[in-house]
Amino acid sequence: MLISIWGKEFTWRRSKSIPADSSRLSLDHSSFDSLSSGYLEDPHDVETTLAMFQTHIALCGVGAAGSAERDSFSSLIHLRTGCAFDVDRFLQGLPNASGIPSSRDPERTTSQKWPSQNLVQTSLVTELHRLEPAFSNTDPDSYLRATLSLLPRLLMETANLRTLETFTIIVTYLLPIGHTRTADFLLAVAVRILYNLGGNRYSAIREAEGVHLRAIFWHCYSLDKELAIRFGRPPLTNDIDCDLRLPDNYISSWSHDHFFHRPLSSQVLLYTSDLRLALIKSKIYALLYSDYGRAQPEARRLQYIRELDEELNALKSSFPASCWPDVFATGDAPDYTFHDLSLRGVNLHLEYYFCLGKIHGASNAYSLTSPHSWTFLPSSAELFYQESRTMLLYISRIRHFLNWHTYWIHAQFILTAVVSLFRHLITSPTAHTFARDLQILENTAETFSDLDHTAGFRLPVGDVLIHAGDLTNQGSKSELRKTMNWIAAADFEVKIVICGNHDITLDTPFYKLHGPKIHNKQIQSPSECIDIVTNASPSVVFLQHQSALVRLRRPNGPNTVFKVFGSPYSQCGGSWAFLYESDEAESLWKQIPLDADVVVTHMPPHLHCDRASGVSMGCLGLKRRLQMVRPCLAVCGHIHESRGFERVRWASVSKEGEQEGKNVGDQVVKGVLPPQGSKKQSLVDLTGKRASKLDNDGFSGAKASFSSLDSHQDVALLPPQAPKEGHGLSASDKTQSEAQKTDTEGLQAQRRETCVVNAAIMASNWPHRGGRKFYPGPIIVDLELPVWTE
Repeated sequence: MLISIWGKEFTWRRSKSIPADSSRLSLDHSSFDSLSSGYLEDPHDVETTLAMFQTHIALCGVGAAGSAERDSFSSLIHLRTGCAFDVDRFLQGLPNASGIPSSRDPERTTSQKWPSQNLVQTSLVTELHRLEPAFSNTDPDSYLRATLSLLPRLLMETANLRTLETFTIIVTYLLPIGHTRTADFLLAVAVRILYNLGGNRYSAIREAEGVHLRAIFWHCYSLDKELAIRFGRPPLTNDIDCDLRLPDNYISSWSHDHFFHRPLSSQVLLYTSDLRLALIKSKIYALLYSDYGRAQPEARRLQYIRELDEELNALKSSFPASCWPDVFATGDAPDYTFHDLSLRGVNLHLEYYFCLGKIHGASNAYSLTSPHSWTFLPSSAELFYQESRTMLLYISRIRHFLNWHTYWIHAQFILTAVVSLFRHLITSPTAHTFARDLQILENTAETFSDLDHTAGFRLPVGDVLIHAGDLTNQGSKSELRKTMNWIAAADFEVKIVICGNHDITLDTPFYKLHGPKIHNKQIQSPSECIDIVTNASPSVVFLQHQSALVRLRRPNGPNTVFKVFGSPYSQCGGSWAFLYESDEAESLWKQIPLDADVVVTHMPPHLHCDRASGVSMGCLGLKRRLQMVRPCLAVCGHIHESRGFERVRWASVSKEGEQEGKNVGDQVVKGVLPPQGSKKQSLVDLTGKRASKLDNDGFSGAKASFSSLDSHQDVALLPPQAPKEGHGLSASDKTQSEAQKTDTEGLQAQRRETCVVNAAIMASNWPHRGGRKFYPGPIIVDLELPVWTE
C-alpha cells in the first residue's frame, strides 16, 4: 500500500516549464466518445503484452512461431538436456503464471478538433510530465489515439515539415511502450517525407528551418538503423542517398553530460543515440546481415567482423574514460560509480554491448536448419558469449533503472543476451564458466521479477512517500530487500514506512513461535530482516507503533515540520503478524498523540474505507481515537477492496452512536478515483485547487516541534511501545501513559476535518487465486502544510 504526499508552501513553487494551473491543459472529453479506442492497444493489457513479447522473443535467437529456427531451438534443448520445451506452449501459459492484469480502458477518448501536430505534441508532453501534479488529469494515450484517427486525412494532404514532425513524434511515443511494428511502419512514412523535403541532403541546412529538418533526419536515421539490426530487415534509409556529415561541433560536444545527470545547455541538441553509433549499426547490417553480407565467404566475413570491432572500440575510446561501459560492467565496480549515471548513459552502454554482440554473433545462425548448424566464426565465438555475460552483469548493476514502464526500451538487449548465454550453457556444459554463467542467468531472472508491479510503481514528484504496510507477501529477505531497495531509490525527501500483517519476519515474537511452520526449512533471521528496513536509506523513517517529528527542508520544498504516528497492528483471521484483540484496541490506540498531524496505520478505522464483501472490517477503537486526534491525514491499508479516500468532518458522537460505532453527526464525503485500468493519476486534492481545501488548521509543527530537533536533525523518533513477549500487546501496554502534557484544547478546536486514505495497491487478496491483480498506481495527496521558521 502506497501513498505519495506533497507537503507544500501556501504558494508552492513549480518548475518554470510546467504551468501551475492544470486547468490550462484540460480538454473537453465529452465530445470524443465516437473515437474508437482500438487505434492504440494498451501495452499493459495481457493480450497486447504477450503479442509484443512474441515479437521480441522471435528476434532474440528463438525464431517466430512455426519457423525452422524455433524448431531448431527446441530440438537443441531436447538434444542437449533431454527436456522437451515447447516455446509456443510456454508463451500461451504466461497469462495464468504471471497474473498480469488486463487493463483495457475503452472509455478513454479525446478530441478530434485539434490539429494532428498539436494533438501528438500534447500526447508526448503529457507522457513526459504525467507525474507532475499539473498533468494529473491528462491521458496521453487518448491524445495519440485522436492523432492516429486523423492520419488518413494527413496522408492525403501535401506533406510539409509539420506533417513530418507529427509522424516522428508518434514513432518516438510508440517505441518505448512496445508498439515496435507499428512504429516501424510509421517511420517508413516519415522517411519518405524526409526524402521529399530534402532532409537527407546537407544542403537543406541552408533552407528555412533547415537545421531543424536535418535534426529530424538524424533522429529518424538513428531509429531506422536500430530497428534494421533488431528486425533483420533492410533499412529504410540508403546511405548512398544520404549526406552523412555529422552536425557541426557534434563530436566536440560529447562529454560527461551525455552520461551523467548534469544541467544541459539549451543550445545542446540531444539525439536518441550517439549518431556515430547509428553509422556503425548501418555498417553492421550492410556487411553482416544483408543478403550481400550473408553471401560473403567466411574469410571476408571475418575481416568485416574485425574491422567493425575496431571501429566500435575506437568509438568507445572517444568517450570520456570515466564513461566507458567497461568501467561499470564489473562485479566489483563501486556503487558510487552508478550514482549519477543517467538513463541516457545506460542506454548508450547497452547499445554498445548490443552492437558488439551483433558483430561477433554474425554467422549462419540466422538461417538455421538443424540444431547442429549453430556455429560461429571461431575467433568470434568467445567474444560473442562474453558480450552476453557482460551485458547481463551490467544490467544487474543498473537494476534500479529498470521498471515495468520502461521494459520495452531494454527488452531486446536483455532477451538477446539471455537466449545467447542460455544456448552457450546447454551446448558447453563442461565449460569452466558454466557455474558463473548459470548464476548470471539466475540473477537476471530476479531482475525480471523486479519488473513486477509490486516491485516498483512509477512514482510522481513529491516530498513524502508513505508505505502503509505489507512490504512483503510472507516476510522473506528477498522480498523485503526488493521493496526497500525500490523505496530507498525513490526521489522523495522522506519515506515513512510501517509493517503489515504479512511482514511476519519483522514481528520477532510472532516469528519465533510461527516462523518454522510458515517458512519450513527456509528460516529467516528477524534481526537481519529488520536491519534491511532500518538500514535501507537515511531518508527512510521506520515507525514501529511510535511517533516521529519530521522536518522537510529541500531548497524548493515546503520547509515545514510535522508529527507523524505509525503502527503496524491490525485485526484479521488466521496466524499473522502484529495482531491485537478487540479488548486491546482502546489502550493500543490511545498511544496516538493528540497532536499528531499524520497517522499511518495498517488497520483502517471503523466505517471509513474498511468494507470487504459489504461488511465493515475497521477498528472501532481506532476510529474513536482519530475522532479525538483529528489529524490532517489518516492513511491505512489492509482491506484491499476499500482502496480510496473519504473526507470526514468530525462531530461529537452521542453515547448511543459511540457504543454502536455510528458516524452520528459526522459528515462523510467519499472521494472518486480513476477506474481500474486508467492511466490517470489517483490524485486527492486537499489544497482548494480542484476540490475544497481541507478544513484543518490545527497544525502541530510549531515551535514546540523545533525544540525537539537540533539544527542538523531532520527526524526525531520517539520510543516505540514494546509488544509483549509472545505476541500482541503486553499487559503494561494496556495502561495508557499519562505523560502526554501537550495543551491540545486549542488545537482540537482548529481541527475539523480529516482525510482518510486507504492506499491499497493490491486489488486481489492472499493467496491471489487466479493471479495477482493491482490497482493503477499509488494514491497522491496534494496537501498544504504551513511554512515554519526557527
